[in-house]
Amino acid sequence: MSVYKTLFPLVITASLLAGCGGQTTSSSSSSSSSSSSSSSSSSSSSSSSSSSSSSSSSSSSSSGGLPDKLVVAINSGGPEITYENTRYSADQYFSAGTVSSTNSAITGASDAAVFQNARNGTFSYDVPVTAGTYRIRMQFAETNFTSASKRSFNVAIEGKKEMSNVDLYTLAGRNGAYEYEVKNVRVSDGKLNIALESIIDSATISGLAIYSADGKLDTSVVVPPITGNDTMGFIGCSMAENTATGYRAVGGKKMWGPYGTNGDVVQSWTSNTSASWGKFDKQVAKYGKPTEVWVMICIFAQNGVTFDEVKKLIANARAHAAPGAKIYITGQPLYAAGLTCDLAGSGGPEKTDQMAKQAAADTSLNVIYPGAFGPLASGDRSDNCHANTTGQKKLGQQAVQFFGQ
Repeated sequence: MSVYKTLFPLVITASLLAGCGGQTTSSSSSSSSSSSSSSSSSSSSSSSSSSSSSSSSSSSSSSGGLPDKLVVAINSGGPEITYENTRYSADQYFSAGTVSSTNSAITGASDAAVFQNARNGTFSYDVPVTAGTYRIRMQFAETNFTSASKRSFNVAIEGKKEMSNVDLYTLAGRNGAYEYEVKNVRVSDGKLNIALESIIDSATISGLAIYSADGKLDTSVVVPPITGNDTMGFIGCSMAENTATGYRAVGGKKMWGPYGTNGDVVQSWTSNTSASWGKFDKQVAKYGKPTEVWVMICIFAQNGVTFDEVKKLIANARAHAAPGAKIYITGQPLYAAGLTCDLAGSGGPEKTDQMAKQAAADTSLNVIYPGAFGPLASGDRSDNCHANTTGQKKLGQQAVQFFGQ
């Protein structure tokens, strides 16, 4: 396969390691680029990376000189958004992995939204498409580590390794947007496979957009929805999403599956008309008003939380749930001795747990504290905060104990 790459940050001297199939050059302008071609396969594909995102319309072609059209765009680990005039659907077509989010500013992109969510771990996407030639543009950001060599991963598309030993901090710095494009990928088996393999810590991707001139999304393939009773809603952040994922994985059916609440700390829920409640109400439109709601008190260290904010959140939960709904309240998961969640800050998880107990002790609020989630050990985490598959199942089993199956 031949490759073509343009660098993402304004000044970059590092390159992807062997296996990316292209040459990387430093650039003083986000519009500068370099290219090279190397043959490594009987089928031709090309790749590029850039510090500024491509627009939703593109004159490039993946087949026969015809202009590409958007097939589908996916916000990995997050809800439906619009990024540079392109609609990115909520995360779908994935297998395995965990989700994370940040509210940090993202550099190198005109729109940060897609870079603030991610799917992490060793996982894959299998997008149902018709036979054709495709172009895939992927979005990445290092939102956790503050130095190089802390994260490394590979990306393979249709079984061919397209990115090797990716170190996003080296490529774009912390909270720097990075995009990589692979062109001329031929699909004939009905599924476009994108597989991420962890080497150091966990692989991560924030979004992907697929284009083609001669292929399209195969809408005849029905993606099975998460099944279950869906009579119990939940409110929280990515740690609540981790728990909901684990709850489904261990057979739980009563509570909703994940619906994109990454980064939605307490302050996201104190306004009755916030975007977070908009997401909740979309779930209500699918399943009806929940007769039970679980509230996880989530915080960012810089914002903290007040008891008045928690009371507003509880009042809003009652307004959006069925009349007389049972409300459970917990803090974020706790961690084993010596560990904590950097996003919540030192002592942050414990503070949320204490505040949940305080809410349950206030009889005027009429909420139930079922117990503390965790503790998560180092082997239960995909990063400094979030649960990996093992940790998700641990949290999910606790949720079954707390709320029923």
